[in-house]
Amino acid sequence: MRTTLAQWWREPAVADPPPAATRRDQVIAAVVVVATLLQALFDPNLAWWPLAVAFGLALAGLILIRVRRPLLATTVAFGGFALLDAMALLVGAEPIVLFAGVVVVLFPYALFRWACVRHAIAGLPFMVAAVAMATLTGSQTGTEAASGAAVLVFFSALGQVVRYRAASRSQMIDHIKLQERQELARELHDSLAHHVSAIAIQAQAGLAVIDAPPQAPARSALQSIETEAAQALAEMRSIVGALRDQTQAAGLTPGRDVAAIRALAQRSTERVNIDVQIIGDVQSASVEVQGALFRIAQEAVTNALRHAQGTSEVSVVVTSDASRVELVVGDNGQMPDRFGTGYGLIGMRERAELLGGQFSAGVCKPHGWEVRASFPLAGGQR
Repeated sequence: MRTTLAQWWREPAVADPPPAATRRDQVIAAVVVVATLLQALFDPNLAWWPLAVAFGLALAGLILIRVRRPLLATTVAFGGFALLDAMALLVGAEPIVLFAGVVVVLFPYALFRWACVRHAIAGLPFMVAAVAMATLTGSQTGTEAASGAAVLVFFSALGQVVRYRAASRSQMIDHIKLQERQELARELHDSLAHHVSAIAIQAQAGLAVIDAPPQAPARSALQSIETEAAQALAEMRSIVGALRDQTQAAGLTPGRDVAAIRALAQRSTERVNIDVQIIGDVQSASVEVQGALFRIAQEAVTNALRHAQGTSEVSVVVTSDASRVELVVGDNGQMPDRFGTGYGLIGMRERAELLGGQFSAGVCKPHGWEVRASFPLAGGQR
């Protein structure tokens, strides 16, 4: 328990907040400005209206910095209200009641959503002070103060919940990307190990039959081939091994090529027909690209069968020309309830981009969903 609390206390601020005020914050700030000015013009009971207008405009400015400077925005907003109420209580004047002041509920949300935990805790006394001073001045009853405090607690908790949900999703996305990288590393290892091992074996065979002095240069070249191939194989195994999760068994991966893509048609059922078309010399693509094509096609077909409502046709078309190979998977299903977490799309995009390809997915007209991936024949890295 103590360790958990210590970890929570040391939790840093969110690393990637929005770089500037969002359009939503700009709209809210504009509404605060308009509401403040209208109240100053038409509310004869507004106490200390020049100061009230200045503070209302300051609240609008604080809305624009609440994400990047949540502690500053919270302390100035709630501290300002507490100070104004203290001044009114000190001189016996009516407290300032700003209708636009309701936007202060956005500051505890921003504080617990974006700031580090220590800053969030540091902002609490200012919220308490504002509620307490409002009660002392009589601008709100005890029941209203309790309701206001409950609202502030709710928005603080909401900010914390959204924060942890975003962090959980980010971790899940990183996990999906790592899985794709590990699977791709395994496929790269299997294919490259086969070819490099063949080079080494051929070099050894050549050394076994070339012994005559006239063939000395050829012998030297074959020795170099053997040495370089063995060194490349060792280095490749070392690098790819570093990319893998050592806690998981690698296992053997079956061939994932054009034949595996054609085999997706065997998943057809009485309800859904899966049509696979291979156009062009797709087998000229590298083993890694063929494996990526299969993986993306397999995931896209699975998504269509699982999520699309009323799907009767799923088409898988792989087209190859002299330089590129393209995969298009489409279905004729309806869109409602087909959207899930999106992690499958993240994995497909990650796999495509790792091999220098392009990936897109979205609604296609007049209905259905389409996944499209394109690769250079030899693969590569962007």
